[in-house]
Amino acid sequence: MSKPLNFQARNIVDLSERIVAMGPLTGDSLGVVALLHCLNFNLEHIVNQLINEQSKAAGALTCDRVLTCLQYEQQQIDAKACAALSSVLTPVALAASASTQKKGHFCSNCKHPNHVAKTCWAPGSSAEGQQDQYLARRNAKK
Repeated sequence: MSKPLNFQARNIVDLSERIVAMGPLTGDSLGVVALLHCLNFNLEHIVNQLINEQSKAAGALTCDRVLTCLQYEQQQIDAKACAALSSVLTPVALAASASTQKKGHFCSNCKHPNHVAKTCWAPGSSAEGQQDQYLARRNAKK
């Protein structure tokens, strides 16, 4: 839920005053302020990490340092998403593999599952081009 407009406006004015109080600004220092302000909405833990690091560092915080932290955060997000996707896909893949193994063999001609070379109508097999006859015989048995 968003904050009331008057609160947001006051926050912007306060932030502007704090920026001016910093003294002459470079593009990098203004970039750091903007990045930290934007990050504070969704990634407060990164802002806190950067502030803690900066309190122990000698130099000024740079955009490069903020961007490095964001790149690391993105790698963590991607790794979690990959792990979550893997945990979903692995059982599906195993189930698919198990069902393929249960149904039958792999064709030695076309390498597809659930039939053998004797009934394969793919090019290079003994039943090549006989798809219609094979399907008609199979349907007649049903």
